[in-house]
Amino acid sequence: MEFELHEGEAIPLYVDESFAPEQAELVTASVQQVWAHEPVHRAFAAAAMGDDRDLKCTIAGSIAGVATGGLLIAGCFLITKRPKCGKLAAVGVNAGCYIADKCNGAQN
Repeated sequence: MEFELHEGEAIPLYVDESFAPEQAELVTASVQQVWAHEPVHRAFAAAAMGDDRDLKCTIAGSIAGVATGGLLIAGCFLITKRPKCGKLAAVGVNAGCYIADKCNGAQN
């Protein structure tokens, strides 16, 4: 599943066949809700005040990790209905760390 956020709206670019249209809408809506959540905007505003790239990279990694983990858990649960889907949160954590490391490495 791939979509683009444009002016507060989620525009689907690609939806895997394994998702029913209703499931795709629910996953997209949950990601959009996380993205539009006020703490996310406050975190970006706080990061923009200084020139601390490490903080910005950490925030970007955290947001990527939360989004990745949320999508994986939601998708797993929608498809399999298994409570063990929560274990996929570790993938989100790893994705967030990877993004933060790549971001920090890009500044050198």
